[in-house]
Amino acid sequence: MSLRGYVKQLRPIQENYIKPDDKTQLFLLSEAKNASTYMEGVIAECSSLYSKYKNNKKQFDRIILNQPFVKKFLPLAKKLFATAGVKDKQKLADIFYDFGKVINQKTKNAKIDAGFGQTKPKISAFWTETTGKKKDTSKADILIGANKTSVKAPNAQLMSGKGPETKATILSAVKISGVDKDVSDKLFKQVDKFVDNLRTNSYDINARILKKMSVEDAKKTGNEEVKKIVDEQQKGKDEIKKAFEDAFKSDKVANAFARESMTGIEKFSGKVFDEYAAGDENGEATHMFIWDYGMKRVRFEKITDSLISETAKKMNIRPDLKSVSYRADGKKAGYSFYQAMRITVKTILDKTDEVTAKANEEMEYNRQMLSEGMINEIKFKDTFKKIIKKVKDKIVGFVKKLIEKVVQIAKTAKEIISEGISNALNYFELDVSVKVNDTVSFKV
Repeated sequence: MSLRGYVKQLRPIQENYIKPDDKTQLFLLSEAKNASTYMEGVIAECSSLYSKYKNNKKQFDRIILNQPFVKKFLPLAKKLFATAGVKDKQKLADIFYDFGKVINQKTKNAKIDAGFGQTKPKISAFWTETTGKKKDTSKADILIGANKTSVKAPNAQLMSGKGPETKATILSAVKISGVDKDVSDKLFKQVDKFVDNLRTNSYDINARILKKMSVEDAKKTGNEEVKKIVDEQQKGKDEIKKAFEDAFKSDKVANAFARESMTGIEKFSGKVFDEYAAGDENGEATHMFIWDYGMKRVRFEKITDSLISETAKKMNIRPDLKSVSYRADGKKAGYSFYQAMRITVKTILDKTDEVTAKANEEMEYNRQMLSEGMINEIKFKDTFKKIIKKVKDKIVGFVKKLIEKVVQIAKTAKEIISEGISNALNYFELDVSVKVNDTVSFKV
């Protein structure tokens, strides 16, 4: 089994909803959403007819109101749109003519295919693994010339997915931004630091302490050193969590989150995670077309770093981390870094207690024999020394095994870290939780 399959990701329930700031926004967004369902077709129809009849407006006027998408759009375009409340057919035709004119000016008379983004393309293997879906709504709504274009209203929701969708997006963003390399380096450093600290503590026991301690001290010191290991483990856990948190708060990650949300560069094209198969590249958007409710202005441009940065500032992304314990069939689904450490440390504690408890029983038995005159004091002291030596040797052996186990755990951790942040999060019992206001107001 590959390390990628070593840990399974939780798949929270998928939610699709718009959470408005107030009732007014709810009304505006719901109205816009209903009318916007047909706006892509309206754009294509207005553009096509204007291109054909720009010098024959009467013919344009005669045809436009009977176009399929325009007919569906008009009854829904209430309150917000230039057509709202307009009953006069000539005035309505004028609005669509002007709309077609401004569209063609911005797109340089490019042909528009509104049916391009109507099917649900296949998504990348990474997206499937993270969300459980195999296909999803295309980021590219229409084709303008050869440009795969996302169509947005002035108030647009860039993402419709919640839960696993936002998790997949933030994991892709971490990779796109390049901070995943920084995180990996920090994680490697923390794992190495923990192993080094463990070695130092253990060698101290061998070299100095064990030579002089009594049976009771052997137990006390043994537990003390194991406690140091536990303390180092907790310290390492906090520092590892901080390495992730610092990465997720980065402006680079916020920009990369906006890029993935706007384009679907990994979701469809699989251009981020090389080890996963790509989906259908037709789902990736390379351009954005933004229309105005007044239908007098439009914005058509390539999705550039500048547009992405502008959008990221409006999305208000707040990534966070939470501890997770993933289970399958009522049991742990993976053998995580911290779980492995806990089990290993507990094993050492239990074995140390067993050895010292048995040593105490042997000491007490020999004391009774001495008091009853069954052995002399010389025999007692000799037995005492043998018991202490046996305790020392066993504790030293336990510590050596602990070192070997931790080194192996660290090796496994490094292998998983090298496979990417997604698996590393699971292995360190962490999960990314993202709060994002994904409704953005664009300037047109």
